[in-house]
Amino acid sequence: MPRKGEYLYCFTVPKELRDFRNWGEKTYGDLVKEKANFTETVCVWQAPSKDKDGNLEKDFYIAGFRGVELDFSVNISEAEKMILLLGPNKPPFEYIANLQKIVQTNYSENVSLILDQDFLTTNWQPSLLDNNNAISNFILSQLALTDQVVLIGPPGTGKTYQIAEICKRLCRQGKSVLVTSLTNRALIEVIEKPALENMLDEGKVFKTKISTDEAKEFPRLEQTKEVNPQPGNLVLSTFFIASSEAVNLTDKPPFDYVIVDEASQALLAMFGAAKLLGNKNIWIGDTKQLPPVVAINEDKVSKKNYDILVDGLKALSDTSSVPIFQLTETYRLPNRGSDYTGLFYNNSLKSKAKTDIRLSFPELPNDVNVFFNPQGGSTLIKTDLEVGNKKPKNALEIAKLLVAHLLTVNENLHISVLSNYIDTVKALQKSIYGSIDDPKNLLIETVARIQGLTTDITIFVIPNSGYNHSLEKRLFNVATSRAKRHTIIISDKNIISSYPHLDEDVKMYLQKLNDEYSFYYTTEKKLIESKTIEPKATQFEEKPEGQSGLKVLGKIDLSKFEKPKKEIIKGKENLYIIDTNVFVDCPEIISKIDKQYQVILSAKVIDELDYLKISLTEDQRKNVQKAIKHINESFDKRNIKMDTADLALLPNDFNKKSPDNFILSVALRYKSENPIMLTSDNGLQIKAKGLEITTITLKEFLNQRKY
Repeated sequence: MPRKGEYLYCFTVPKELRDFRNWGEKTYGDLVKEKANFTETVCVWQAPSKDKDGNLEKDFYIAGFRGVELDFSVNISEAEKMILLLGPNKPPFEYIANLQKIVQTNYSENVSLILDQDFLTTNWQPSLLDNNNAISNFILSQLALTDQVVLIGPPGTGKTYQIAEICKRLCRQGKSVLVTSLTNRALIEVIEKPALENMLDEGKVFKTKISTDEAKEFPRLEQTKEVNPQPGNLVLSTFFIASSEAVNLTDKPPFDYVIVDEASQALLAMFGAAKLLGNKNIWIGDTKQLPPVVAINEDKVSKKNYDILVDGLKALSDTSSVPIFQLTETYRLPNRGSDYTGLFYNNSLKSKAKTDIRLSFPELPNDVNVFFNPQGGSTLIKTDLEVGNKKPKNALEIAKLLVAHLLTVNENLHISVLSNYIDTVKALQKSIYGSIDDPKNLLIETVARIQGLTTDITIFVIPNSGYNHSLEKRLFNVATSRAKRHTIIISDKNIISSYPHLDEDVKMYLQKLNDEYSFYYTTEKKLIESKTIEPKATQFEEKPEGQSGLKVLGKIDLSKFEKPKKEIIKGKENLYIIDTNVFVDCPEIISKIDKQYQVILSAKVIDELDYLKISLTEDQRKNVQKAIKHINESFDKRNIKMDTADLALLPNDFNKKSPDNFILSVALRYKSENPIMLTSDNGLQIKAKGLEITTITLKEFLNQRKY
């Protein structure tokens, strides 16, 4: 199943392949090659499907998607018996093929300017810019002296804002401008900026492949099927489509200016494509954030020197052959946040974030509020994490605790919970989504999928496994620079000392944070402040209060943040009455009910189970025998009571000989203590609900228990 918030590649296949029985030995890759129409789409919700009786289906889910392109939407709405295929949102093969053609057959002077360099790494220092420079004017003045410039934009420095301002100024001058980016999302962020509002009104903003949602949100946005320049107009297109246009060029560049957004995500050859498309180029990105993702082993990339071809912006920046400028004012990060993130940018970042943003949460309990530094920025929470375990129990508990607390304070907070491993993310999703109802602005995702994201609070979970990945410099920078208020890092207590190959900047970040604002969460769920000492293996268990620089802050109670079970009512005993059919399907059902709740067994259920031993299939008989054995054992282990029917409690219209009604009458005897009828029988459920008895099906109960 696709994850909520996951972007996917969606395509159709020719008529002859719409019946999966005709696929034969075809792989997913084979089907992609034979695709008819395609679109990018994003999963916005998912839910289990239900059968006609309202019971949850085991094998089917319903999912909702948005972001489908207009042309694709028309195509599938007109087709019969259409089958849609969903897969990873990887760059189309055509994109790579286009870039290959550009460097081989279109080996023009413009392309050679990109490819024929020495690529000798130099210790370059970009020229620093602040807003006193009137940045858009400054960049354009530089382009009067050269054909291309690089603009480095650290997190929150307003890269997209500057792109929109530059586009507005150039189009006012009657220039033709193309903005190209890896993702459709980045292009939409440009359109959203106020600088382009008048141009939208005037019908001067064009985009390839407009989606149904974009058409609704931006009704004045013009669609174009081709990347055609017009004086005074702006065209937006992804790398994939722009590269197709570049392949077919035989003459001089058609656009006056090409702006490459998300330039750190561009392969080297894409910069060649940009030179073919525009007389002047502006490359805007961040060499300290994630490079392009390629399906090649990292060791192979390094050994073959492919890193130059893959990490195009860094390769060009390192040669110092292009004028490079860097923005220095971040509007996202508070002062402490910019100080820490600034470690990756030679301490050049200054915070221009709003000073009235709320950074403290006094409503939180003291043992949780302490994590949130009054000045904002990062916090390190250390705990004991098992080596190699990508689903670390302590880290999951802490993350769930923090999210639950924060959403009780403000349900509108934008919170991201991040990790570098899919297994960790799935475990976090199961733990947190299962305990919190309808988290509106909560995203739980891998770091690789969220570059460009801005949140209020980020929780970064680092399992004690594969530190070479989790602590990779650029990935770590992305994970820890998303939040406007706080970044909480959850890791093993020995994270700094246990990985000898730690990048110097990452090491400096973690060491500084360890010394300045860190805590230790013990296996006994005690919270210890530890601002000066890196914990050793048993240090805290032996004498936590006696250590210099340590302070016991108290024991954390997680139980009150568990998702309440829908059938449980506070202030009531909450007795479970179990129907016969439940024992047949789940013989050990009693062991799955929390011991704090009493189980009442109707004598009729015991009688029915004993009778059913001779009237069911072999497998069912085995289940019944197991159930009877388990009931017998449970009488000795927990609070179980058998009770007989009281038919006088039933309404006069009810059949007094019905076994279901015998069981129902037992529930009616305990009505003041919220008896919970555990049954999958629709008829019994209706009767129980009509008599204001709480009901839950076996599927609902087991599904709820998973969390």
